[in-house]
Amino acid sequence: MDKKDILREPIEHIDIKAFDSTRIIDSMRGMSFTARDTARAADILNKMIEDKDCTIMLCIAGSTSAGGCMQVYVDLVRHNM
Repeated sequence: MDKKDILREPIEHIDIKAFDSTRIIDSMRGMSFTARDTARAADILNKMIEDKDCTIMLCIAGSTSAGGCMQVYVDLVRHNM
């Protein structure tokens, strides 16, 4: 398989507004490693959003935007998250 074959399909960016991920993230609380960390991160983010005096900074790796997360970042900024 050539590189051009691998890159033939465009990357589809996820739309975080298209579904409610609450149940799956909540279910991750009892799992291990990164799954548990994801649930904990969601809790921290919710507390940050609720705290009107909190300054939220977003630090990301550039490769994640090319990997399909660009719309996530747009929505986070647009909705002051």
